[in-house]
Amino acid sequence: MSKPLVIVESPAKARTIGKFLGSAYTVKASMGHVRDLPKSGLAIDVENGFDLTWAPIPDREKVLKDLRERIAHTDTLYLATDPDREGEAIAWHLVEALLDEKSREKIDIKRVVFHEITNSAIKEAFDHPSDVNQSRVDAYRTRRILDRLMGYQLSPLLWKKLARGLSAGRVQSVAVRLVAEREREIRAFTPEEYWRIVARFGEGDDAFEAEFARLDGEKFALTDAQRAGTVLERLLRGTSLEPALFAPEQLVATADDPHPERLTAYYEPLRDVDRFFVTKLEQKARVDRPKPPFITSTLQQAAASRYGFAAKRTMRVAQQLYEGIDLPGEGAVGLITYMRTDSVAISNQARDAAAKLVTHMYGERYLPEKPNLYRSKKGAQEAHEAIRPTDPERLPERLRSALSDEQAKLYDLIWRRFMASQMAPAESLVTTVELTREGASFDATGRVTTFDGYARVWGRDKDGDQQLPEMAEGLQLTANEVPATQHFTTPPRRYTEASLVRALEKHGIGRPSTYASILSTIVDRRYVDHGEEASEDEARRQYLAFGDVAPDAAAIAAAEAERESSDDDDEAPVDRADRRQRKSRAFHATHLGEVVTDLLLPYFGEIVDTEFTANMESQLDQIAEGEIPWLKVVDDFYSRFAVDLKTADQDMTPYWQRPLLLTDMKCGKVPEDGGPPCEAPMAILFNKFGAYLGCSRYPDCKNTMSLTGRPKAAAELTEFTCRKRNDAGVICGRPMERKVNRWGSAFLACTGFKSKDCDGSVSLSKSGEPLWPEETSVPCPDCGALLVVKRSRRGKFLACPRFPKCRGTLSLPTCTHESKTGKPCGKPMTEPVAGGKMACPTHPGVKLEPPKKVRADDAAAKGAASGGDRASPKAGRSAGGKKATTRKTTRKATTKKAVRKKPVSE
Repeated sequence: MSKPLVIVESPAKARTIGKFLGSAYTVKASMGHVRDLPKSGLAIDVENGFDLTWAPIPDREKVLKDLRERIAHTDTLYLATDPDREGEAIAWHLVEALLDEKSREKIDIKRVVFHEITNSAIKEAFDHPSDVNQSRVDAYRTRRILDRLMGYQLSPLLWKKLARGLSAGRVQSVAVRLVAEREREIRAFTPEEYWRIVARFGEGDDAFEAEFARLDGEKFALTDAQRAGTVLERLLRGTSLEPALFAPEQLVATADDPHPERLTAYYEPLRDVDRFFVTKLEQKARVDRPKPPFITSTLQQAAASRYGFAAKRTMRVAQQLYEGIDLPGEGAVGLITYMRTDSVAISNQARDAAAKLVTHMYGERYLPEKPNLYRSKKGAQEAHEAIRPTDPERLPERLRSALSDEQAKLYDLIWRRFMASQMAPAESLVTTVELTREGASFDATGRVTTFDGYARVWGRDKDGDQQLPEMAEGLQLTANEVPATQHFTTPPRRYTEASLVRALEKHGIGRPSTYASILSTIVDRRYVDHGEEASEDEARRQYLAFGDVAPDAAAIAAAEAERESSDDDDEAPVDRADRRQRKSRAFHATHLGEVVTDLLLPYFGEIVDTEFTANMESQLDQIAEGEIPWLKVVDDFYSRFAVDLKTADQDMTPYWQRPLLLTDMKCGKVPEDGGPPCEAPMAILFNKFGAYLGCSRYPDCKNTMSLTGRPKAAAELTEFTCRKRNDAGVICGRPMERKVNRWGSAFLACTGFKSKDCDGSVSLSKSGEPLWPEETSVPCPDCGALLVVKRSRRGKFLACPRFPKCRGTLSLPTCTHESKTGKPCGKPMTEPVAGGKMACPTHPGVKLEPPKKVRADDAAAKGAASGGDRASPKAGRSAGGKKATTRKTTRKATTKKAVRKKPVSE
């Protein structure tokens, strides 16, 4: 009897499910999607019902071949892909790619859906299979059509009007607009002055603060120094303190000035001010209820806020926890439920398990009188559950040794949020006190926790809490000091990973499965960054104001010297790419993001709009539920979009005709004939590498420079000669020049580069020595040439010397030498020895061959590759932890014209 064939997305999921199903089933992985729209061409027949042209993904050819062979020997096919639209689409693609019409009649095709990978959930799903949900497939197809129509027709428009290589999309353009508009709000913000007067009472545990609120019973806004002085003068009445003059000339400036254009100051504080009377005292009981368990968006927000995880990283780690982790004595076990969900629903079984654990760990008092129930937002998929641990009794501390650091952090976060959601509320007593002296009233608020409830597991934000001593109306107190300080209102905060996901969710933009890809896309496209471009703009302003002798130049140089000297590895390559590294967690709109937004809004304002995008997501949900036909939604969209596209193509002014000008920065280039320097202002221009500065008189003047405004360092001839070999094995031998790349890192380049005779280059160490590649006797897995040891920011690896003609690479083997305690060395073996082996510099007696190259499809066939998100998997990883070769050595020849016509994917 033939075994039923079960197909899932990833090998990790296949291993975990295979453990529960046993040897009676064959479980294989599709490695994600097996078909996609081809990247070249629109692939949509807009004239004939928007028919799509699907093509097998090249990396899946071996996977599909293997699955077809296995299907030929079975009579039952189970499609166990993820329980969302994307999973439904993968199941549909598998049927379309693997079976023709006749084969489908012979094989029993079953769709199984489960939200957690546990024995009971798997058994329940296989006992109650269903069919592929065509309505969900239609919703997926509609989304792909909409995204492809916008991406493949708006992108060429941007190429034509701005710069090549740009892209636009139905969702990403709206997200960029949110960030760009917030950036402009910040720039347009005018800070307003206000003052705070705070009275401080008591010592030690009895210390507390009260802030001024009213004067003579009426609200009195402290908008300037004079009004603040009025309150302070009132407080001096009837005291033994010497009279003071509170006027602007008495202000003391603070050393740390956040607003150079305004004075940030304070008055000298009053001290030992007596006769503050308690004029009002109120106490109220407060109940704080726990928040619901995580959904996709709230998990991403919490992980970003607590651990600084990017949304993409959060989803990658959550996928690992969902698909299964090897636990000692248990094997592969799914630790959490499905992580792409917008429902806060919890199964009765999970709720009972949580209640049992709460009672055991904390006692009956911590259980709510009735189970906590939470309502999902409108439109949520109630068939899904919230993100929770599959078994609450798997405590985070017990699993820590089996999990990586990031897995442990995320599991702990999910476990505590779920357990807290099933616990009793926290109770506290909130006390509000009014203290008055000479008609000046101050308010103090304190909170005392009477029962910690869910906070015992989840914790509590204590900011703003203070414990007040016992007081009664009429009580007289003495303030230790009463400072008055000047402040200014601040602009709205820039979006972070957490707040941008919150904004996308609030506006109904995207679905739980798309938040991570939206954020990573707009960063990858350089429409937003984390302050890198703003840092370059600031460097340019400093350079224009002070030249090379900026006030902090010495401090910066000293800090860089200290940073470099603190690194023990003197052979590491010089890396000043930190200029392009994250400057903050917040998203900044780049020049490119703002320009693209400005170009699109006049012509596609209704489409690049939060309300339109949210409405479209709602329509996709309706299609998935079978409530409206998908073809009508697509036809309605395209009929408007095609008209807007034609209008934009005709009327949109190319960016270079009206670029962003830097009026404070002149070109200054001296023409070759020795005439006067160019006086035209520089402009912010764009190419495939991003923004740069170019003369506004282009093409009459072709002066360019980086955003920092510093002229490019001249090449310096060195005593080193090029060691690169040509295809015949002959060493170049030309002199080499010292150059600086666009990120400020120095390197040596062959002088034959200008004449295109040789493109040899080598990085420099921190001591200024060339880091020549070390030759080995290890053959290239792609072309057979002997590999060399090269260096990168991630460490050393083996690479083909014929790069870029051949991109063959191998990871270095890791040293297996064990210490007396049994701990392996684990360092990369970088010393070439005979016979194609490498040795460890620390333990030269250990000699190993580099790991063989493993491609993704081979790894899938052997079940050796690790799982991940549904995106196209990377090549298999070796034992050394580095990627094996991911590109083929031969490529299909394409003309320049063909390359130009290839649109950017949506």
